[in-house]
Amino acid sequence: MLYPDKRDPMPGESETLLNIRTMRHIKTGTDIARNGGIMTAGKLYRPEKPFAQPEVADDRRITALLHKEKLRAQAFRASTDKARQGLLNARGRLATVINKNRALTAIRKQLQQEESIGRQGGAQSAAAPPLLGGQPRKSSNFRTTDIRY
Repeated sequence: MLYPDKRDPMPGESETLLNIRTMRHIKTGTDIARNGGIMTAGKLYRPEKPFAQPEVADDRRITALLHKEKLRAQAFRASTDKARQGLLNARGRLATVINKNRALTAIRKQLQQEESIGRQGGAQSAAAPPLLGGQPRKSSNFRTTDIRY
């Protein structure tokens, strides 16, 4: 077999399709530098030394990471609190608008009733109210339309 990571071709299958090299088979200069360069005969006989970092550096990195994470969590909490406060402010403004509109509606309704009573007081001597669907018409502040098909 030409490449160890490739399988043997099935009967009737082209061997050239199995031996095509792709980008994952090519080593870039970065890969070679990361692995310490090209393996020469001299490098094959040298023992590999694992890179050992002092534990103090690890502790410093861990504490730095923890500090960074705490700052990130504080920023997230501050952001959510600010968003909640903005939402509460918007709800408060909306509540004031709704309450104002309700008060205006109540005042308008009261004015319409007073106006309706004033008109009915002068028109008491007029004829009886018209019938709507065989029933006497109820007093209303709105105009009604009778639609028949």
